[in-house]
Amino acid sequence: INDSIAQMDPNLTADYISRRLRKFEKDMSAVELEDRFIPARAFLDTTSYSNDRTLANLPEFLETFLEAHGNGKELNKTSETPGTPHTFIVTAAALRATDLARVVKKFQTKECMVAKLFAKHIKLKESIDLCNSTKIGIGVGTPARMLALIREGSLKLDDVTAIVLDMSAINEKQQGIFDIRETHKDVLDLLNESVIKSR
Repeated sequence: INDSIAQMDPNLTADYISRRLRKFEKDMSAVELEDRFIPARAFLDTTSYSNDRTLANLPEFLETFLEAHGNGKELNKTSETPGTPHTFIVTAAALRATDLARVVKKFQTKECMVAKLFAKHIKLKESIDLCNSTKIGIGVGTPARMLALIREGSLKLDDVTAIVLDMSAINEKQQGIFDIRETHKDVLDLLNESVIKSR
């Protein structure tokens, strides 16, 4: 865990992501970069959270910031429409997504699934079938798989009120979600989906 990232306010978060964007997209014009920029107002200030940013504390973190700060939904409730989560938890790798999904299972009920949305060991068709047939409250996964499901029309954005970015998790190379070119691009593509960007 990179604790310094966990303590960034919205302005620092937006600046951090913008710097990574300029690093990876050197061939983009200023106008193209501006189109991909995520403004500080898109981020919730979570610097007041004083407990450690650990897997064990993730459910409490979600309750503190999503239920209490305008999500408007209890985390264990969801839309009647299959494949329409209220929350995405986006991370860089399938193994990390599995760990995250395990700790937020406390929000799963018969009518509200915590869905694993990543490619490793799960075929795209299986994920499409899951989204088309299951009421999902929280989708946990990688940005590439989430984008594929959105573009297939099986993962719907109508009720998404929160996207939790697993920015402080780092791999064995000390890389976070915005330090890996492909993952960085996919996260920005997700955040720039028109339905999400308009909120």
